[in-house]
Amino acid sequence: MTIQIPVAPAGAGKTEYVLNLARQAAAGLRATPHVVVPSGVQVRSCRRRLALSGHRADSPPGVC
Repeated sequence: MTIQIPVAPAGAGKTEYVLNLARQAAAGLRATPHVVVPSGVQVRSCRRRLALSGHRADSPPGVC
């Protein structure tokens, strides 16, 4: 498993980039992607964005 930490200025598309990687990994059933974020607010936001794209969010608390 590789770990990637995107670094860019605010508003540069880091979140969308990470969520696209997670969607691609889940769609191909190659792996179970985990997106780790620092707060509950960001977990809810991440899950909401994935749900809007059709992803089922049944991850444990704290993992998007």
